[in-house]
Amino acid sequence: VSGLWALANATGEDPRDHVQALRTGLADVQEEVAGLQPPKALVLFPAGLTAGQGTDTHVILELANIDNVASLAGLQGYRQISDEAIQRVGVDLVIATATMRVSPEEVAELPMLEGTDVEGNASRVLVVDPSRTTRVGPYMHEAVAMLAAWAHDEGAGPRLNAWLSPTKGPACGPVTFEAEGPPSASLHLLGEDHAPGTFEAPRAPPGHYRATAIAGDGEATRAIDLVFTLEGTRCTA
Repeated sequence: VSGLWALANATGEDPRDHVQALRTGLADVQEEVAGLQPPKALVLFPAGLTAGQGTDTHVILELANIDNVASLAGLQGYRQISDEAIQRVGVDLVIATATMRVSPEEVAELPMLEGTDVEGNASRVLVVDPSRTTRVGPYMHEAVAMLAAWAHDEGAGPRLNAWLSPTKGPACGPVTFEAEGPPSASLHLLGEDHAPGTFEAPRAPPGHYRATAIAGDGEATRAIDLVFTLEGTRCTA
């Protein structure tokens, strides 16, 4: 919240509406996950790093009622975690950053996860945009809500895991949207909706774009934010 006020002082904008949205969003998540059993999640970054105590990622996991495996292993800051620590603490879920450039299936086969509930189970792996999911900031209530909805089976709506392959490519190039969970899953990207399968990347300038995977069971919905990077174009006039 203090960061929003500092930003307001620099830009002259009134942050009160955004501060209220942040507080309300976090309060709503806290109400939804209150009393639920927290799963143990390991967050992975490139170079084998994970996020322990004292990191933004740890704060976000706490707000989503998720136990941080790195913290349980006694790690502070961004550090590498040993296979022995993972086996000692245990792990239910893995959150991998898109900057690792790996699919959920590849993460589930990592040697460090051998013998855990994640081994060979891509549905227990979520690939996220680290810029929106692992940092404290004005949109962290959205990250907390997304992680809480994905991590807690007992929450409203069907369990959903979804990813894009590749995570970057040219406009008009092929992109595959995959989802594990309900058959009703869909992807919203740059104003277009797609069912699971391969589609043509939309025409748009190069850049990072937010995509949202959504699934419902008739009573409630869950959503997961993904990121897709457009690099140039293959489109013809």
